[in-house]
Amino acid sequence: MAKNLEKHRGLSTILIDKKSYFEYTPKIHRLPLEASFVKKKRRSYVKILRNTEIITDKIRKVTPKTVETEQNKVSFDFLVIATGIEYPIRLDKTTAIFPLKSSEDAIQIGLKLPDAERIIIIGGGLIGTEVAAELATKTKNKHIILVHSKERLLERLPIRAANYAEKFLRRQGVSIFLGERIVEHHGNQFVGSSGHIFNADLGIWSAGIEWNPTFMQEFPSTVFSSQSALRVNPFLQLSGYSNIFVGGDITNISEEKTAQHAERHAKIIYRNILRKINEKPLVPYLIQSRPLTVTLGDWNGIISYKNLVVVGLLPALGKALVDWWTFRRYS
Repeated sequence: MAKNLEKHRGLSTILIDKKSYFEYTPKIHRLPLEASFVKKKRRSYVKILRNTEIITDKIRKVTPKTVETEQNKVSFDFLVIATGIEYPIRLDKTTAIFPLKSSEDAIQIGLKLPDAERIIIIGGGLIGTEVAAELATKTKNKHIILVHSKERLLERLPIRAANYAEKFLRRQGVSIFLGERIVEHHGNQFVGSSGHIFNADLGIWSAGIEWNPTFMQEFPSTVFSSQSALRVNPFLQLSGYSNIFVGGDITNISEEKTAQHAERHAKIIYRNILRKINEKPLVPYLIQSRPLTVTLGDWNGIISYKNLVVVGLLPALGKALVDWWTFRRYS
């Protein structure tokens, strides 16, 4: 949105982020094993945005009129909230357990990997499955354990996709436990909901997401869903606020939380800000089914679209091409 908005003279665009760089998260699962890959998937905001003011700071509070960071207070005519979601580790003790949300998380995992003989991955959705495949296909003499609370992997994808992923991982030596949740952690022991004890030196947490917009305490409860996501109308405006738009994972839109959907949100919000300035009718955001791709190492994968599932080398190559083409736009 900032890249598009800054092209328009007369508009003053400000980007606020606690990071000083953009990172391409769809490739985040590769980073624990390829730390040098971080530089290839990061771009400094100052290199991407030529005419945007960049504030690198943490958000403290958002009100209907201002955004307050730890060191700044900014007023606005239009606001776009795109702060994403959290990946909370739902255990009392979290020593040697890491989420995989950012490149910084991935680097921390990468530092622990050489000394870890047994690695437990908690959660078998898109991220957990890709991480398990990455580790299984690119490491030697390590025992990979995947624990998932559902009865099958990739439960939001067709059953054929789930079965293919499970068979692939088992062939690679991954121990898979379905219908099991990790409820406790003590030292190198991870306790499952059945009482089963898993021994592991390192834990990677990819089980569940959480909406946590605590910086919006001055807004009425009507802007929050029952899960604390931000409610939006068909034009991606915050419920009850015509000059505040919301995009990305933090919305209450019932769709997969993916980069491609976030980019579609950005395009609609950009258009609607300009249309609102020019007093034109706004454009609605239409929920659409989009292909989902799961990579299983470098040379295998799954692409799923509605009930169509394609597996093998083609999805892996296709995903690599899409990632390359997409990231070029942030150069």
